[in-house]
Amino acid sequence: MKKILDGYISLIREMLGLRNNALFLSFPASVTVLILVCGLIGLVRNAMSTAWNVLPGYYSFLPDILWTMFNFPIFLFLFPGALLHWLLHRFGYRDVRLEAVFALSFYLQLIHLIVPFIDWLGYRLGMPWAYTLGTDIVRTSWYTNRIYMTPGIIVGWWITAYIVTKVFHQRMGVRWLAAILASLTTFLAIFFPTYMFFTGLNTIFNRTFGLWFWDPQNYMFDSPSWFLQWGSGTYFALAALLGLIYYLKHLSKDNA
Repeated sequence: MKKILDGYISLIREMLGLRNNALFLSFPASVTVLILVCGLIGLVRNAMSTAWNVLPGYYSFLPDILWTMFNFPIFLFLFPGALLHWLLHRFGYRDVRLEAVFALSFYLQLIHLIVPFIDWLGYRLGMPWAYTLGTDIVRTSWYTNRIYMTPGIIVGWWITAYIVTKVFHQRMGVRWLAAILASLTTFLAIFFPTYMFFTGLNTIFNRTFGLWFWDPQNYMFDSPSWFLQWGSGTYFALAALLGLIYYLKHLSKDNA
């Protein structure tokens, strides 16, 4: 646990532009432990947002929200780690260490605990709980461009973009253009299913497995994407599994 805490301190110092030992680029524990830490971070973030009433109606202790929030940081640890490592190799940076990319991705999940605090602080300063991104509102059970982002989420993504591109360029020797392209591509791969297509993910899951969980005559079955979040949480779990498989496969190659 001390190694994990030291890595978080190192990351915070990197965020602030202070000299640090770059411990956030090395694995502090087994990947199983890191997955559990990420899941716990997601549950703590959900508890903080629920206690402070961030986005009323979403954050809660309902099973589908707990499932989604548990898997979300795990997804953001493993899936981007795999995609970033793969992209950098495609760009010719084959000397970039697998564990360095995944360790950076792991430590960045600390931002989940910053998000609710920024949301609460912004609200106390008179800011709204969330901003709506997109002008032409499309809202169906498969897709929406009415995207809600809280101030904390917006700040969190900016911090992530800054840290990832900076670390790739300064610590790993990746040129700015390649660092930006890899980061932007990975962000878009996260953005669309998480913020725009989550309704379709929920609809597919709920209409496929809903008969096992609730009465099909219930209104939640007819319009499931806006009430139950099992689909997006399951997507996060499956995408994280793909990232884990990539990590284990390439780790064995590196150790061969």
